[in-house]
Amino acid sequence: MNCAECRDKLVACAEDLLDREELLECRAHLENCAECSVEYRAITGLQQKLVTRGRASAKVAIASSVMRRVLQEQTQKETIMSRIVRYRWGFGLSAAAAAAAIALFIVMTSPNAHAKAVEVLAKGAQAVARLTSIHLRGQLRTFPQDNFASINPGTPFCTIELWKHLQPELKWRIEKP
Repeated sequence: MNCAECRDKLVACAEDLLDREELLECRAHLENCAECSVEYRAITGLQQKLVTRGRASAKVAIASSVMRRVLQEQTQKETIMSRIVRYRWGFGLSAAAAAAAIALFIVMTSPNAHAKAVEVLAKGAQAVARLTSIHLRGQLRTFPQDNFASINPGTPFCTIELWKHLQPELKWRIEKP
């Protein structure tokens, strides 16, 4: 066994992961080569330090301090902004429902609009019933080669297109340059 082969196997030798033949070859080389045996001692010394520090750190418990902090965060006074952030979907849906109710009220109370509103709603229902696919085109601030791994306000816009086919079978397609 030469020095390059031995050095490739030093960590495995220190952790007793080599088969018997490789282990004997490696140990024989270490007895005859001062440079490789110095490196082997450095690896075993580092391994022992890591094991010792790992045992010491295993005794450290952070669960109680983390749980104390979680309880503290839960009992803090809730602000208006934290409520808005927590219930943002509810506020958004409520606002959309209120706008729809106001629009419906205006349409229903207008004198000649009642027949037109019914026609529009009927046409909309027919169009949705025949819907077979949805195509969305948008822009994200990401690099084209990142494959959505990073969305960053500092990067330029990248155009993406999404398709969702509903019939004959459900499938998605995403295209990005």
